[in-house]
Amino acid sequence: MKTNFTKNFFGIFTILCLLLNFHTGFSQWVQPLGINGAVGALKVTSSGGSVAGNNTYYGSAYFGTKDVIQAANNGWITSTFNAIGPGLRFKASAGKPVTITIDIAINSFGEITNYTSLSGGIGKNEQNYAYDAYVNIPFTNFSNDPRIYTYTGTFTFTNARPEAWLVFGFEILQNGGLQQYTMVLPFIVDGVKEPNVPLVMNGSVPRIITQPELPVTVLHAPPGDQSYTKFEINKTACQSVENSITEDLANSGNGSVKLGYKGSVGFIAQVDIEAYVEFTGSGTEGNSSVKIKNNETCISSTTGFGATPGSGEDIFLCEGLDYNYAVYEQLFINPATNYSTYTKSGLVMVPVDGSKRLNLFTRTNIIDQIELRRLDTLNTSLPLKQRIDAKNQLNIWKQLITLNDANVANATIPNPDYGLINLNGGAPYLDRTTSVSTNQINTLIVDHYIESNAGLQAVVNIGGSGFSGGYNLRTSKRYGQTNSTTSSNTQIMTMHLEDNDAGDLLNINIYRDPMFGTPLFKLQAGSKTSCPYEGGYQRDQPRLEIIGSNQNNITIPNVTLGTPASFQVKLCNNNTTEARTYNLGFVPQTNLNDLLISAAGSSGSQFGPFTVPANSCRVENYDVNIARRFPASGVNFSNLELEFYAACEPTIKSSIIANVSFAAPPAAVVTTNNTTVCSGSPVTLTATCPVNYAINWYTSFTGGFVVASGSSVSLSPTANTVYYVGCESTNHVPPRVASKLVLVGSPSTVLNLTSNLTTDSFQIANTTITANNKIFSPASVTYKAGSSLTFNPGFEAKSGSNFMARIGGCN
Repeated sequence: MKTNFTKNFFGIFTILCLLLNFHTGFSQWVQPLGINGAVGALKVTSSGGSVAGNNTYYGSAYFGTKDVIQAANNGWITSTFNAIGPGLRFKASAGKPVTITIDIAINSFGEITNYTSLSGGIGKNEQNYAYDAYVNIPFTNFSNDPRIYTYTGTFTFTNARPEAWLVFGFEILQNGGLQQYTMVLPFIVDGVKEPNVPLVMNGSVPRIITQPELPVTVLHAPPGDQSYTKFEINKTACQSVENSITEDLANSGNGSVKLGYKGSVGFIAQVDIEAYVEFTGSGTEGNSSVKIKNNETCISSTTGFGATPGSGEDIFLCEGLDYNYAVYEQLFINPATNYSTYTKSGLVMVPVDGSKRLNLFTRTNIIDQIELRRLDTLNTSLPLKQRIDAKNQLNIWKQLITLNDANVANATIPNPDYGLINLNGGAPYLDRTTSVSTNQINTLIVDHYIESNAGLQAVVNIGGSGFSGGYNLRTSKRYGQTNSTTSSNTQIMTMHLEDNDAGDLLNINIYRDPMFGTPLFKLQAGSKTSCPYEGGYQRDQPRLEIIGSNQNNITIPNVTLGTPASFQVKLCNNNTTEARTYNLGFVPQTNLNDLLISAAGSSGSQFGPFTVPANSCRVENYDVNIARRFPASGVNFSNLELEFYAACEPTIKSSIIANVSFAAPPAAVVTTNNTTVCSGSPVTLTATCPVNYAINWYTSFTGGFVVASGSSVSLSPTANTVYYVGCESTNHVPPRVASKLVLVGSPSTVLNLTSNLTTDSFQIANTTITANNKIFSPASVTYKAGSSLTFNPGFEAKSGSNFMARIGGCN
């Protein structure tokens, strides 16, 4: 029978005081044992507290048996839940251990039999008020008083349930008699209901969510044309990384998104099972790997890796990953409805084995990737998932460029460990080492595409993606504080500073990247650089001038054929302190091999080198000559670019633009005495060409053979023909001029035309022509008959065609 809850103050006062003096750090439930506490008292404390959160919870103690199986059969578990409301029950969370401490105080002349442990069971709803497993709670000590037995154990409910329980039995020997008790501890367990859930499938294949390639770290390029940063050998740097669904797109009526690991115990709970990938990249000095733990990303280097010396560009180490996913259910407690429970569905994402992608990207690479991914999003021939994955990667690249620029701008406090570093060009290199650390938090917004037919509409409320047929799951990836560990010390990055250009001076301050903690470099006042220019004072400053003009362009019209266009230039240097050496040349793309160019006494496209004094010009002026290379070359040339530039860095230049035209005579005029002839009959062609130009006739616009020469010729074509006249001289061969089309026909006695015509044609008959056909554009057609032409219904000359009908014969 159940013991009486009535408290007899005088009978149990001493025992209760003893119990209350121990284990007061947790909530507690105290229960007298026996009538008016004659046998003793029971106290239970729990690290999980109560459902209501006010440290007040209750269980039940039953007299009659210590057998927990018999207790369940007696309905004592059911009775306990009926008697104790939800808010007064014990609280636990699925997968998280809860510590239970039981103190049993016995009156004089009593003891617990077999006191080394208490036998019990743990269970939940499905067991019909029985047990998942049988458990024991071990004896700990006598709590400094031999009358109080203390038992402490840690228990984990693997599943969230509205009703779960721990049950323990014990036996007291007192005054020669045995008394058996069972205690029932009622729980509500919130959290994940099933720790192992099936993946969402597409037929027999698990569905996939693609995570865009995200930055793991960045190696900033230090100044100096032989400088680089490098991750040291056998070093590891870890940074806290947290993924969460963004609040603005999460539906409060649905569940959350968790990262799980396939095959691990506690599928959804975050555990230290590692997803691992190793990277070997071209353009690097070694290998790296990335290990993803719960809420932590670690970069490890086995042989050291870094940027190519003197690359001048930041290097981003990025990793992408594919996920399988599953739907899970999570139990929540609602205080507003008397602590009733309700279930929400959520999504668990599981890394796909072997799917990790680890790549190095420069800033230029990322800019190129932005355009490629943009084109993918517009390519409707690609599968929808591929297009949206491209859009999501495009968004990451844009964020990364913006964030990296902001990180560089926001790094304003130099690292005091190094001070101002003075690096002289051509001097011995400097090596420095540094740890990787940051205390700031930065965020990237990451979208993952989920196909619409995945059956997840009721799971996650996904923000609109701009595409139909699917959803974008938007998460926030927070990069937090770093935790650096190494095999020997905390110096895990090398900064190699070197410049081989004598005269360069680089005054460098070193900062920390606010997001990744890697070293970041900025040139300070007094720096001067060249080959390449990296900031500070620019040592190469070429200037090209046109003699007699203060403009940077020149136009030379009506140049006589056979002579070059000429002008003069002056070569100057705007560096105020030192002489510099430059080259002169025409940009090849502006001269497509039709011009012969000479400058400074040499022919070709590149001239020099020329050393120019500081803040001055060379004494001599230089002739520039531009001539037509071939007789058939054109006569008008625009936007010819002549540049004066630093040979080691051609983008540092001074340019002038030349526009040249040669005086060409007017084009030939061609006449034809007849445009329709019978096969073998002559046609007379005449042409007028400039004086001293030879006149040749051809049957093709270019190439071919001369078929006649002279200003007036007679030719007898046997097929439809266009003739071309060429006016040709030693210095000038302009494009040929075409005659009118000469149509050639073979006469018949009578013609009855019924077939449609789509090409040029001359139809001739000695007597009559009858026609009911059609003539289609762009055909040019002539009908000619000796006596009559008859056009019956159905004949039509379509718009765009050229048709003529005439009476006559071959002559």
